[in-house]
Amino acid sequence: MDSSSRVRCVSLTLLVFAALASSRGAAQSTPDDLLSHVRAAHGDFSASTTIESVGTLVRYGPDGSKHIFNVRLLQRGSREVLRVISNGVREGTDGSRKWTSTPLGEQEAAGPALNFIDSFSSKSVAQLVQSDATDLSVLPAQDNMRRIDHVSGARYLVDRQTGLVRSLESSAGEAKDAVSGASIEIINRYLFDDYRRVERGRQMPFHIIHSVNGRIVDEMVFDSVTATEGVSVDTFRP
Repeated sequence: MDSSSRVRCVSLTLLVFAALASSRGAAQSTPDDLLSHVRAAHGDFSASTTIESVGTLVRYGPDGSKHIFNVRLLQRGSREVLRVISNGVREGTDGSRKWTSTPLGEQEAAGPALNFIDSFSSKSVAQLVQSDATDLSVLPAQDNMRRIDHVSGARYLVDRQTGLVRSLESSAGEAKDAVSGASIEIINRYLFDDYRRVERGRQMPFHIIHSVNGRIVDEMVFDSVTATEGVSVDTFRP
């Protein structure tokens, strides 16, 4: 083979590899294909199966203080969630009412508690997995990621190779900047890390970091994640 033929052969090979790489990327860029990839990675979020995560909640104050609590998180499908914190705070929803309770009483969820409940129910990864492709749009993102915008207002960052959701963010409205007085959007973001394979093949994050406008406000680190059947709906009520 002469030198010109070798050049043509190498060029053709590079074009073939580029085309294959492009087709693989394109195959996961449509809502249907990317959603299938996410479902395969995360497994089933059945409305009858309760996922229980037990571990530690660390809260960070704006002054640099740190407070550590035991935490128990229950999730069932995309409608029910309960978080029990060892300081006596409980917050959750049974799919209709969103509430929070303390040793002093209970009330309708608002502010940070409401954002947490929404982020782990109606805007959760389970909600994405159970969605129809027509409910979302796919956009390119940095590195090897794809961004999914959902009709609920949630934005998910998905690893294109693994199909795992790496972050979830949503707007919590606006607030006045303490210095300038200008209105700024409040963005809540949850980073999902340390994914491990648990029961029934599903992968769950054992480390979740929550930030508001870039400042880390709390994180949950779990020691165990298990799946349970037959949990009463009353569990998700005050």
